[in-house]
Amino acid sequence: MTACRSSSPRRTDRWLGDAEDPRDLLKPYPSEPMHKWEVGLRVNNVRNDDPGLLEPAPEDDDTLF
Repeated sequence: MTACRSSSPRRTDRWLGDAEDPRDLLKPYPSEPMHKWEVGLRVNNVRNDDPGLLEPAPEDDDTLF
């Protein structure tokens, strides 16, 4: 499950502060706006750091999963 925290300044202060337990600020992120696609094996190497890592893998390429 993906959880997202609101970015409002009041909630940010609460999230980073010590006053009270901030776990109630975590809400499940809805799956409808999420998309998935296969990526190439280049994502496995820390030396690769470019926007191309987010592109879908070519059909003839080996994929991670």
